[in-house]
Amino acid sequence: MGAFTLFSTHYSQITKKFENTSEVKLMKMSSELIGEDLTFTYQLVEGVAERSFAGNVGKMVGLSP
Repeated sequence: MGAFTLFSTHYSQITKKFENTSEVKLMKMSSELIGEDLTFTYQLVEGVAERSFAGNVGKMVGLSP
């Protein structure tokens, strides 16, 4: 069987279910947050997102608060 990928956002319950499973590797996109300024580094790294950055991304694309 080949590799299977599940991409999800805003599902911390999924990460908790699989955090101690050797068959699943939890990955995230690396970013830097300075104040409210979010910068994506475009690197896939091991781990889970510490929080949702939806508000920061909305600001980046010009959505009103």
